Amino acid sequence: MSDRLRRGYTLAVLLLLAGCHPSAPAPPSPAAATSAPPVTVATFPPLRVSAQGSVKAPVVIESFRTDGSKRYRLEARSALYDNARRRARFRQAHVIFYRGARTLTVDAPAALVDHNTQTVTMDGGVHAVSDDGVALSCRRMVYHSMTDHVTGDGDVRMRSGNDVLTGGHLESDLRLEQVTVSP
Repeated sequence: MSDRLRRGYTLAVLLLLAGCHPSAPAPPSPAAATSAPPVTVATFPPLRVSAQGSVKAPVVIESFRTDGSKRYRLEARSALYDNARRRARFRQAHVIFYRGARTLTVDAPAALVDHNTQTVTMDGGVHAVSDDGVALSCRRMVYHSMTDHVTGDGDVRMRSGNDVLTGGHLESDLRLEQVTVSP
């Protein structure tokens, strides 16, 4: 199997697993509760899937909201997905977060997508830029998909035009418009 085909197959498996969310069966109707056999939900055996990309052909994962709009696109040099823990680790991550027509682009040496907490954690020296030019750097940033908010910790530095804001912790909306920086 060629290296390109193997990468494509591995990526397909990774994306398939990343989108798997076991769901509970619907509650039975009163009439069915007495006569229907119990429903079993199939689960995947514990798997660890890894994928290697390159600068020209990165590993890519995308997340979408229930309305079909894109939540984020993550490109990375490599990925390791652990379906038992429902987490994926990425190396050399480049993430574009979307909120309507607005974007926030983030680069970090490492990223963790956690399906349990519905977060994307970028670590190791994070650099982010909003589509209107606001620049943010910190050691660690967490995107919370339930609220479309980000938090940043460690050497927070935000620049907008000639204004610079520094601190130890940041809380913000995805657009970097409603920002709170604290020591």
